[in-house]
Amino acid sequence: MAPDISPRLFCDTGDEVALQTRDAFDGQVDQLRSAEDVRSLDLTRVHPLTGPVHVQGAQPGDILEIELLAIDVGDSGYTLQVPGFGFLRDDLPDEPFLVRWTFNDGLAESDELPGLRIPGAPFPGTLGVAPSRALLEEVNRREGRALASGGLVLPPDPTGAVPDDLGVAQEAWRTIPPRETGGNIDIKQLRAGNIDIKQLRAGHQYPYPSLLKARCFR
Repeated sequence: MAPDISPRLFCDTGDEVALQTRDAFDGQVDQLRSAEDVRSLDLTRVHPLTGPVHVQGAQPGDILEIELLAIDVGDSGYTLQVPGFGFLRDDLPDEPFLVRWTFNDGLAESDELPGLRIPGAPFPGTLGVAPSRALLEEVNRREGRALASGGLVLPPDPTGAVPDDLGVAQEAWRTIPPRETGGNIDIKQLRAGNIDIKQLRAGHQYPYPSLLKARCFR
C-alpha cells in the first residue's frame, strides 16, 4: 500500500463496484503437493491486494463507509502454517501444516480431516485505505527499527512487486490498513471462515469476486 499507486477504478459515493481478489499466497498453494512443500513458499508474495479504488471527493478526516454487498465464494481453499512465520509462530510447532478444503452448500470439508464440516462466514482479510506520504515514511522507519532489532518484518521489497514501478515498490507497505488522502481503497483475499486446529487459528483461503458499495461522510 502506498499513496503513489494509481487507482484502478474511480467511483462516487453510493456506487457499487465488483472486485476479483486473489488468495493469501497469490496462487502458490495450488502448486504444493504436501505439507512439507509449505517451506518453499515465496513469502514476498503474501497478501496481494486488489485496488486501489478511488472514492471521489473523499478527504482526510472523512468517515469512509464500505459495505460488502456480496461475496461469491470459490469451491476450494486451504489452511496452512508456515514454520517461523506469523503472529503465533512462538506458540505453534515448528512444522509445516496444510489442509485443503472443498466448499459446498455453505460448508467446508477436507479429506485430510474426515468428519469435520466448517460453516462458511466469508469476510475480507484486509479492507483498508492507503497511507499518506508522511504516515508511510513514519511506519517504514518504525518497521526498519523492528527489523534491525531482530523482529519478524516484511519490509518493502521490489522483488515481484505489483505494480513493478521501482519508486513505489521500494517503499510501499505490504499489508497495513491505515489512513490516506483521497480514499484509495484496497482489499485483499477473502476468507470463508475461521477455524481452530491444534492451537492453529487460521482462515481457509479462497479467491473471491466481491461486490462493494462506498459512502463518504463529513
